[in-house]
Amino acid sequence: MHYYFDVDGVLLDFFSGYASFCQSNGYTLTTDEPQSYCMTGVFANLEQPTLLIDEFQSSEAFSQLLPYRDALIGLEMLRKRGDIVSFITSCGDDKQTKSLRTRNLDQYFSGLFDEVYFLPAKASKHALLSKLQTGVFIDDSSEQITNALLHTQHTCFLRDRKYNREVNLPRLNSLTHLSFSEVDDLLDVPKTVFHSLPNGSHKNQLGHNLF
Repeated sequence: MHYYFDVDGVLLDFFSGYASFCQSNGYTLTTDEPQSYCMTGVFANLEQPTLLIDEFQSSEAFSQLLPYRDALIGLEMLRKRGDIVSFITSCGDDKQTKSLRTRNLDQYFSGLFDEVYFLPAKASKHALLSKLQTGVFIDDSSEQITNALLHTQHTCFLRDRKYNREVNLPRLNSLTHLSFSEVDDLLDVPKTVFHSLPNGSHKNQLGHNLF
């Protein structure tokens, strides 16, 4: 099976790295985790929370993001099973950004992935995904997952975060769930059979809770 992973918010902790960078520039952090994807209200004295992202992604700090523990475990499991793993990142495709990102990924995920696809900053991924072998796509952006569901044949999961819980989409609470046999069974189930439950869990066509 081929797995396609977003990087920021799925494999690497972008928010913690960006928050530390902003704090070092004199901005006061008000929360440990954003409640919205655009980070509204995260900094007490920064009206536009994303104002420093370009500067951050050009700095050495961008190559020092820490991995999520479940990402390390999940990718190791997939590799042991012989699955193909690719990363798709919309962090930017300029030389500097690619160099920083590649160094960061090699530091923590060396030997656990086959390829990295770089897209322009904030670019939608569905156009690229539609050209790739059908598999499983995981992202923390509800917009990216929605577009992939609408325009591709991939099985898609939203990586659960506080900032994406306003939508009902098939989601994973941990990448370690990718090793569960019941999740494997889903890969042969048409995506139209998924439906969300009020508590945020999901059922397949047999009515079983997935996660």
